[in-house]
Amino acid sequence: MEINDALETFIKQEIIEEKLDNLSHDEDLLSTGLIDSMGIMRIVRFIEKRFNMEIPFEDMTFDNFMTINNMSNYILKNSLKS
Repeated sequence: MEINDALETFIKQEIIEEKLDNLSHDEDLLSTGLIDSMGIMRIVRFIEKRFNMEIPFEDMTFDNFMTINNMSNYILKNSLKS
């Protein structure tokens, strides 16, 4: 899926400092400590630019940003509203 791949590439290249060959799209990025609050803010900016959407503050929840699949589902759900 294109959205998942774009998110995975961004996270691996721009957020996670350690080399990871494989990043599961279901991995809990927050609980594992792979991404912190600053990382989430960078991902939000990436999503807004890459997918031409605005993410309201109230949508910046753990549920929406816990995994790559959750982020992808959020993007798909909100792109359908436009």
